[in-house]
Amino acid sequence: MIYVGVDIGSCAVKAVAIKKANKAFTVLQTHIFPIKEDNREEQKRLLIVGHLKSLANLYRSPEAKYIFCLSQNVVSTETLSFPFKERYKILKSLPYQLEEKLSLFDNKNLISDIKITNFVKGKQQVLVFSAFKDSISDLIKDINSIGITPHILTCEASAVANLFEITKDTQDQREDCDLYLKIGHTHTMALVFIQNRLRNVYSFGWGAASCIRKIAIKYEVPFQKAMQQFREKAFVLTQTKGYTGSQIAFSKSLQQAFDNLIDKLRLLLLQLEGEKVYKCKKIFLFGGGAQVRNLQTLLSTQLNVPVSRVEHPPHFPQWNLRNNDKQQNNLVTALGTAMEGLKKTRDPAINFLKEEFAVKVNPFSFFVHQWKHPLVLGISTFIILLGYSVLRSHQSEKLSDKTHRLFRTKSIQIAKINPKELDIQKVQSFLLSRKKITKQAELEKKISLMPSALDTMKKLSMAINKKQSWNLEIQELNIIDNKIEIRGEIVSSYLNLLEKNLTDLAHT
Repeated sequence: MIYVGVDIGSCAVKAVAIKKANKAFTVLQTHIFPIKEDNREEQKRLLIVGHLKSLANLYRSPEAKYIFCLSQNVVSTETLSFPFKERYKILKSLPYQLEEKLSLFDNKNLISDIKITNFVKGKQQVLVFSAFKDSISDLIKDINSIGITPHILTCEASAVANLFEITKDTQDQREDCDLYLKIGHTHTMALVFIQNRLRNVYSFGWGAASCIRKIAIKYEVPFQKAMQQFREKAFVLTQTKGYTGSQIAFSKSLQQAFDNLIDKLRLLLLQLEGEKVYKCKKIFLFGGGAQVRNLQTLLSTQLNVPVSRVEHPPHFPQWNLRNNDKQQNNLVTALGTAMEGLKKTRDPAINFLKEEFAVKVNPFSFFVHQWKHPLVLGISTFIILLGYSVLRSHQSEKLSDKTHRLFRTKSIQIAKINPKELDIQKVQSFLLSRKKITKQAELEKKISLMPSALDTMKKLSMAINKKQSWNLEIQELNIIDNKIEIRGEIVSSYLNLLEKNLTDLAHT
């Protein structure tokens, strides 16, 4: 199965195709389709659709499953707790909980899904992601217009968390947390991890575009030129000694842009320590905006928290997030989106394709997909048995023909009939003559085995003459084949002896 993760960003459409192999996966290809920042919204939309068409032409195989993600700035996140652990019960009671949390919005216009985080003190902690139906509908229309059926529609936070999250069952509650900070083009996303599990998500409306605009205004260059300069040369100075005036001015312009982000992060750290009783242990930076040199030093100094850049995701160590030449940093969300397809039922992917957006599955296609391997095995077995039956039938017919020819040859030899003169009447006359000969032989054999009346009379005389005086008067004697019938008179005292002698005669 091939999963194609698609991240539609503000300045590029990024895609990563992975292939599942047993319990692991391999990256097949990566794609980045740029979008100009100065394009109008309608032009940008048409350009995105064109890029999606190009991507669809690359993966037309039925095995390819497309997974898209919504930007986190259109997804709200809430943390809730429930007194039960069953997922279906949580989903049933979720609308009532959200009605209290999101009282300003109509729940009918929201699509929500949950991510179970941990179970503490008899309560199930849940992270709820919600998005407006309008945001989902706009994206689905563009996707369907090019003939692609999305397999999953997830959110950016859930996708990125796949790269850093290590799933394990735990009921321990630690007071410290790690903060993964993804600095994107238009917004920054903060992922709160406790014991390598995602616990909360925060999104700020600040991104690298703020720094790029500062550069464009200061040096009076187009936005695209400023973006190129930012990607190649962006840096902030921790000290001014030994640097030129232009370098110091460039650094100050970027620091002014980062001040807004630093203020937001300070408030976030206070919120984590105050409301959630979490103390931030370390901050990890990644994303396109995190490639500014010395940024981790600046943030560490301002926030009093150790800050470092992520080098390799735990699940994919060969993916180097510090090497910006390969643009792997910009493909983090797309890779995590593709990994959503690998999730199991126990910890399913966040999916906004519900209600009217649910994917309509053809029952026949679903049946074939679910029972593909047994069907292949059954069809293969049927073909093998059919081939064996045909071969056996052919061999039987061949042996039958051979037997028929052999019998015909032997019959001609026995009947001594010239094959050229062979006809039905001659064969029938030969068979009749053979039947007569057979019957005559059987009769002769029967006659030869039949005992003669004289022999029987002789044996009878010998049996009676064993006693000299029987006082036997034979009145009638009949001998028919092996049957002897005697009628007469005898002294009663000799009757038993006579019967015994006649019985002995019958046995002989």
